Amino acid sequence: MLFQKPYPGWVVIRNELADSLNRYQNETFHGLMLTYTDEFHLFPDDDPVHLISIAPEIPKSLATRMLYGLKTEIVMQGAEKGTLIQVRYTWKTDTIILDFQARSQHEEAYPRDATLNWFEKAREDIHQVFDVIVSETLRKRCL
Repeated sequence: MLFQKPYPGWVVIRNELADSLNRYQNETFHGLMLTYTDEFHLFPDDDPVHLISIAPEIPKSLATRMLYGLKTEIVMQGAEKGTLIQVRYTWKTDTIILDFQARSQHEEAYPRDATLNWFEKAREDIHQVFDVIVSETLRKRCL
């Protein structure tokens, strides 16, 4: 499933996910993934190092000369066993893009209810990481 801007909220997404999973009552699922992409527009006087806590400290004089934008990422274990959380950060001249991705790493299959539960926990992991690395200044711009 793919949801475009504006973000409809987790309740809407969860309900559509549950409806989709209901069509496959007796099936199991492998390779679960949840991705959120946040794009923040920068003001001329913004310093990304102070807006995102994983932003590398590259002098603005060098950063403005970068052709493809600065990219970095962090990877961590999720709260759910076998879940990997990856945050990819891209800084362009006037934009910061954050991609949050949770992926199941287990070989075993998830039954329907466990699949829905996995998505709930993955969403919680992503929101927790978002709250830690995104400054209050940028969070206010999301509203």
